[in-house]
Amino acid sequence: VKHPGLKASFDADNRLVITAYDENGQKTTDTLEVTSAYGSIFQRSQETGSSTVPGAAYAGYHSSIHTTVDGASLDSDHVTIDRWNKQLSFRYYQNRTTSSTYRNIDITLDEKTYSYDELKQALQSKLDAAAGAGQFLVEVTADGVKISTAGIGNNYDMDTFGGGFYHHVLRKSSEQASTLRATDEKGYYDADVYAIGRKDIRHGMTEITAGVNDVLSLDFTIGNNAPDKIEFTIDAGTYNGAELIAQIQKKLNEQLEKRGYARNLIEVQIGGYHTGVVGSNDDNALVFKLSQHSPLPEPDVEYKIDGIGGKAAFSVFYQTDGDIRTAYVTGSKDISQGVHLDEDSELSFDMDGKSYTITVAAGDYTEEELLDHINDQLQGTDAPLIARSVNGALQLNCTKYGKHKITNIAGSAKKQLFFRENGSLEGEKDMWINVGHEAGDGLKIERPVVNTVFLGINSLVVTKAKYATKALNRVKTALSKVSAVRSDFGAKQNRLEHTINRNENTIENMQVAESVIRDADIAKETVRLSVENILQNAGSAMLAHANQSRQYIVSLLQ
Repeated sequence: VKHPGLKASFDADNRLVITAYDENGQKTTDTLEVTSAYGSIFQRSQETGSSTVPGAAYAGYHSSIHTTVDGASLDSDHVTIDRWNKQLSFRYYQNRTTSSTYRNIDITLDEKTYSYDELKQALQSKLDAAAGAGQFLVEVTADGVKISTAGIGNNYDMDTFGGGFYHHVLRKSSEQASTLRATDEKGYYDADVYAIGRKDIRHGMTEITAGVNDVLSLDFTIGNNAPDKIEFTIDAGTYNGAELIAQIQKKLNEQLEKRGYARNLIEVQIGGYHTGVVGSNDDNALVFKLSQHSPLPEPDVEYKIDGIGGKAAFSVFYQTDGDIRTAYVTGSKDISQGVHLDEDSELSFDMDGKSYTITVAAGDYTEEELLDHINDQLQGTDAPLIARSVNGALQLNCTKYGKHKITNIAGSAKKQLFFRENGSLEGEKDMWINVGHEAGDGLKIERPVVNTVFLGINSLVVTKAKYATKALNRVKTALSKVSAVRSDFGAKQNRLEHTINRNENTIENMQVAESVIRDADIAKETVRLSVENILQNAGSAMLAHANQSRQYIVSLLQ
């Protein structure tokens, strides 16, 4: 109150005192009146009597109120959850009045379009999994999403909400827009600098295999400087378009920061530019572009992004006819549950006419341990192959594109690692035919794998003329492979027939020899018998003659 005749002060009891004075500074007898509809500092508090209302307590508390977060109204009869609004996080207290202990609740909804009931069930399921069944109650109606604590009273509390679901569904933040004046500043550019691919990566999945198609590179040129070759390795896996872009951006940023450039100086995206080239995939292709939001290393110079290369380029950037794959050979044995080797075993194979052999040490291996061990051994032999698991089977995959032959899988480890054995499978094993009278004198007949995959005719397509031409070439190659296998078996058959003829000749010669030996013995015994007969006859004759001489002498004496 502005009045020259009023002064404010406090008395000994700290009460406010307002005193009226005249123009001479003397107290006046003017009346001061203070009024207020709600009470004032000049009035004493009104005292009221106390009363109690009888009532029953619920679960130890008199409150019947649930802590609730009640969201904004929904715009339609469905809710679309995407990567921007799928997460919800908050702190949950179960004993707020006596303890500051809380649990962090962090849930992520699946990306899809939900009806009200579907969203209610999905939220309830995620909250039950995160905090335990019966801790929260969820309602979803046109009035919005409502999440309440199942317990009542101020012991149960929620705070510190965050995540896209909270900001874009529960709160439904309004869109902000502002108009800015475009200006050219030193160190930035006024024209787009980009490199656009031709391969459609938006639709379908892209498979990246370690050591095969995981390296991607580009040339980044600043002014008249020599191009800076930026190379990075994409993690192995199978990616959709968004996942592939995020992976490439992450790996590219690592290399940019190592070179002292700003993060996201080169941005990665799908589409955004149109080249006007007939048959291009501009809206679905991989694009590298110079960022409009990052400071450039040098002002007033020309920038260029080109020279996209590396083994991954044909998988993510350049358009190819069909699906480019490297040469490989896949076993039929399931190694997903691990493998046990009683002793050190060898695995050998031929690639492009050159033989390689690795030794797999004895022991128990998980699938991952076995692949790591085999890859270490392959690296030691400089074989251009890597081992990986495909549907639980061991696959030897060439690290070079082009036409390569991987054949003659052999060695003692073949049965444990590569080929499946159901029961005895005697008919599928290699055959050993002993053709001589000594151990090891024989012929081994291997049974090659001959199927549509081996022959390359398991996926023939004749819908277009160029595909039909490829199909004819594949059939021709398959016939050549079959002829090669037949020639190999024919050569072995000729060798076996020659061996059979030689063995039959040997048998005949042995029989002749035996007959000669046997005939020689009979002649000897016959001669011996004749000698015995002669001796016996001679003895008889001598004895008869002796008897006759005695009788002659007796007759003379008479």
